[in-house]
Amino acid sequence: MLNVRSAFSEATLPYLGTKRDARSFLLAVTLLCLITPAKAEYRLQVGDAIEISVARLPELKQRVAVQLDGTISFPLLGTIAVVDLSPAQVQAKVQAMLAAKVFRQRTSDGRENSVAIEPNEVTARIVEYRPIYVNGDVSKPGEQVYRRSWTARQAIALSAATTWRA
Repeated sequence: MLNVRSAFSEATLPYLGTKRDARSFLLAVTLLCLITPAKAEYRLQVGDAIEISVARLPELKQRVAVQLDGTISFPLLGTIAVVDLSPAQVQAKVQAMLAAKVFRQRTSDGRENSVAIEPNEVTARIVEYRPIYVNGDVSKPGEQVYRRSWTARQAIALSAATTWRA
């Protein structure tokens, strides 16, 4: 079995000089890992809903839900796979697909205008997050509406925890 301490010492001593330097290095790395907050970017999953809109074309504004197969359907684009993508990645994907598309717009007097869609005119944002579920020793177990940057403690508090074990 590999002895991690001796393997680390042998590997780092030529670079760090002494065992004291190696310990200081280990302590610094450990402290850095402890103070760096763990923050993951939100990823779309089934049950989320996003709104896609184009600045000069309000008729293209549409709210679409992520389907069971992990896709959304949008006019001019068809079906797009979005599961496990961040909101920024979804927006970039939709912008790339809609760029240089030409949309024909009918005016009130019956004429038809052609409008080229620019990438910076397209926005995609999450308008509804998938629900979370709280079970256990709470008064209101079950589905809760997720709010961005919620903690587990806040979800339990909203479910009206009845004991400290919830």
